[in-house]
Amino acid sequence: MVAKAHQRANAIHRAFVSRDPSLLVRAFLVYVRPLVEHNSIVSSPHLKQDIEAVESVQRRFTRRLPGFKKFSYTERLKRLNLPSLELGRLHCNLLSGIFLDPPRGGYTPDFQSTPLQFKKKKYPPPTLGGVINY
Repeated sequence: MVAKAHQRANAIHRAFVSRDPSLLVRAFLVYVRPLVEHNSIVSSPHLKQDIEAVESVQRRFTRRLPGFKKFSYTERLKRLNLPSLELGRLHCNLLSGIFLDPPRGGYTPDFQSTPLQFKKKKYPPPTLGGVINY
């Protein structure tokens, strides 16, 4: 997964003629981030070396952006307004905990007492050139 993410990040740097950081970051968010964040709930890395390997994808990509090489990783993230991948995983894990295991004693909607009612719309039969086929 990490190797494929590095390949895609490198492909973005090679493919775009423009060196506008906002454009490159947008491409990274669209093409690379989903690959790294996919199944983050199930396969959330907990070993330090695994977390560093996943985070290295974004670290290397942001370092290669024009004008960002001299900044630290946290400073690059602040300037680009990006969250770290570790923070995104934590956020996703917290949300999954809330939705998969709702709090006891709190509000839980009762779906049994108010069933949803859908009315089926009746459309006229299709016609071919004004001729009705039955």
